[in-house]
Amino acid sequence: MINSNNYLLGIDLGTTNIKAIILAESGVVVASASKQNSLIFPGPNMVEQDAGSWWDNTVEILQTITASAGPEIVKKIRCIAVSSQTITLLPLDKDGNVIRNALIWMDNRSGEELQYITDCFGLERYISIIGAQPDVAFLPNKILWYRKHEPVFYRPAHT
Repeated sequence: MINSNNYLLGIDLGTTNIKAIILAESGVVVASASKQNSLIFPGPNMVEQDAGSWWDNTVEILQTITASAGPEIVKKIRCIAVSSQTITLLPLDKDGNVIRNALIWMDNRSGEELQYITDCFGLERYISIIGAQPDVAFLPNKILWYRKHEPVFYRPAHT
């Protein structure tokens, strides 16, 4: 057993895996686990994930590492750090319930909407607002695609 007064729990929701780790304040790994996330390909240029599986995988991983570390270490966890994949659209209703699968950063279905937005704002203005070159990974075009192509799901989304 590692003798430490403080521990850190780190969780990373990545595109391909969810990973978690418990570290002693010295940096020694006490326990770690990971579980694969599935990608869903509903059509050309479309990549989604089921947020329910994110939760289920996270619960399973946390149960695994806390059981491995033991209750004496778990009660000394002083900090929880969470990181996640970037630029993911996960629509929720007003009660926080998931409405549909997440459109993850790899999803490229909103190219026409991106072109529409950059045409409306102009390239320089777009870059000044977003802070980067136009890319289908970003959310404005995904939100516009969602509103245009899935209005039955868009309407109950909480904004």
